[in-house]
Amino acid sequence: LYYQSPTNQGNPDLLAEKAWMYQGGIRWNGRSLSFQSNLFARFSQNNIDWTKRPDDPKWVTQNITQLTTVGFEVRGKWKPEFNGFVANPTLRFGYRFGYISMKDPLFDSRYVLDYLQHKATFSAQFNVSKKFSLILDNRFQDRAGWFTNWTEDGMAYSQDYIPFYLLDIKLSYALRWGKIVGMVNNALNQEYMD
Repeated sequence: LYYQSPTNQGNPDLLAEKAWMYQGGIRWNGRSLSFQSNLFARFSQNNIDWTKRPDDPKWVTQNITQLTTVGFEVRGKWKPEFNGFVANPTLRFGYRFGYISMKDPLFDSRYVLDYLQHKATFSAQFNVSKKFSLILDNRFQDRAGWFTNWTEDGMAYSQDYIPFYLLDIKLSYALRWGKIVGMVNNALNQEYMD
């Protein structure tokens, strides 16, 4: 916040951030199915961020006048009761949406307007035996904002975030004294920025 460099200028006169947050939701739990949903809103003032107007050569820390954040989230779990090859699988899903609006968007924001706008998840756990299980975690994310990328010759440029999908795989085998776990994150080898 007070950092000085050829491309950044700190600000010793920053004010404290202030915010009001409201959240409400519902939850339902059944025998094999559960569901939860909530709405949220946050009204904040004096948010601190590195900002830059188009004609300025430096990023400057300053208080942003006013931000409004709104969104919702849903989550659920289903545990069907059957004993086939896979005993009692567990399926989980979730979705989150968020949106931020700013009163004075006449400048670039380095952090405050870089936020997760959409996130969808789906997870499936399969118990192949009493000791062996497989978990497949799927995730889709879409982030608002941009990041600084670099060309091969060292030139910086702004690039919007690109939505991406990830698959993580986890295998576990229970032993008397513990568990052996193997994980593969980003099993499809997706390139992404987050």
